[in-house]
Amino acid sequence: MRLRRLFYAFIPASTRRTSTKESDVSLIGTQDHQLARLADAIAQRVGPQRFHVWFNNSTRLDLKQDGLEIAVPNDFISEWIGTHFTRPIQEAAHEVLGGPLSVRFCVMPELFSKGDDAILKKIGEEATETVMAAKDGDAQKLVYEVADLWFHSMLALSALGVTPADVLAELERREGLSGLEEFAARKAQQREGEEG
Repeated sequence: MRLRRLFYAFIPASTRRTSTKESDVSLIGTQDHQLARLADAIAQRVGPQRFHVWFNNSTRLDLKQDGLEIAVPNDFISEWIGTHFTRPIQEAAHEVLGGPLSVRFCVMPELFSKGDDAILKKIGEEATETVMAAKDGDAQKLVYEVADLWFHSMLALSALGVTPADVLAELERREGLSGLEEFAARKAQQREGEEG
């Protein structure tokens, strides 16, 4: 089974300069009109959902004289955006600024500064919204809410020093096991740990 590696991070309210639909996130590091136009052009190219997940929820953009600085909470986010969104960023730069744009990433772990309680509260909210969207039978809304739930779940993992690779390894370990078999194996492993 192939699974995508997903990992996200949030921007604390203290670093927020421009509000978005989500009250806990920020997109733009300054009130610059060109940056807002650039962000809109990037969003048009990558699509609203991907932009929401990878840019609104994961970064802070700042247009400097020498290029675009993308503040991210970790290397994974910078590598993902660099690998998957370089072309749309450059296309947007040509449209808005009339030419290529130097893009650099600034890793800022302090973007996690709100703490575990805020992350856990958000997981509860997003899980409830996911259930409501599924119950309503609204496929688009369900996709949107699951993306938010995954985002905040990845934050919790990161706060505990767990990586997406750890989760993928666990899913691969479970592949082919029924839920009952997996539960029994976990219980046996727990007993062995208590006895040893």
